[in-house]
Amino acid sequence: LSIDFISAMAHHNEVAHNLAQSVKRFGKDSVFVAVMEEASVTVWLAQAVERFPYILSLHTCESLCLPTIYPRLSRCKAENWLLSSACKDAMGVVLPSKGCANDLVENFDVYTKKIKTIWNPIDCAQIRRQSWCQIDEVSAWVRSTKKFKIVHVGRLDAQKNHELLLQACFE
Repeated sequence: LSIDFISAMAHHNEVAHNLAQSVKRFGKDSVFVAVMEEASVTVWLAQAVERFPYILSLHTCESLCLPTIYPRLSRCKAENWLLSSACKDAMGVVLPSKGCANDLVENFDVYTKKIKTIWNPIDCAQIRRQSWCQIDEVSAWVRSTKKFKIVHVGRLDAQKNHELLLQACFE
């Protein structure tokens, strides 16, 4: 199979060029933090003009996420290579779990010593306790009609599997 670097580079080049021009204003003591896949590749490509230190912050298992972002296999292979290169060149890569870190090591050939795991700062026990609390406004809203209600907070991405949530509610 071919690897579609032309589409991948066309997608990232303009922003990388603009970033490279902007970096000059910050000085040699600056360290850039790129968040998520697109920014990670962009900051790495901006290095073609002048080297500068950067750290990447990724939030998912990339081997599962990238195929949903880039469903065409040849483009996905190019983006995998670009992300892998960006991670390998970074000062460090921050991830929210050991599973995400293992995915980067196993599927993107990133050295373990480059990776730092910082778990999401969520107190699950507190959330469980609060889930049992009665809030007057919510209770009134629930009593206001007999119709089924659902409140969901989250980004509308395929990996969040909203279809499964809706199936669970209506089956």
